[in-house]
Amino acid sequence: KLSAAVDQSANLICVSDPNGIIEYVNPEFCRATGYSSSEAVGQRTNLLKSGHHDDAFYSELWQDISSGKTWSGRTRNLRKDGGLFWARLTITPIFNAANEIINYLAITEDITKEITV
Repeated sequence: KLSAAVDQSANLICVSDPNGIIEYVNPEFCRATGYSSSEAVGQRTNLLKSGHHDDAFYSELWQDISSGKTWSGRTRNLRKDGGLFWARLTITPIFNAANEIINYLAITEDITKEITV
């Protein structure tokens, strides 16, 4: 059920390792970004970086999640075709039994229509 829920989610779902290397993306991530799973997996999460946000923005984001906090905010992302989209993004650290961060779970909602209307 969990696998079906993730695969059929209307949200973009991405799982990365602690260094930001993508390990999994769901079909909605692929549809919304234009990247196939095989193109995205193995790439850094900054694959979608549009240049809209400065380095301080990403530094704060990484500081939060690497310290074990959940980060939420809006980002402007870049699709494979060069198009831009606005996203409501939540990144949650995933911990192992020793309380070490082993992955990050990013759940994203495309909110472009809300921003441009």
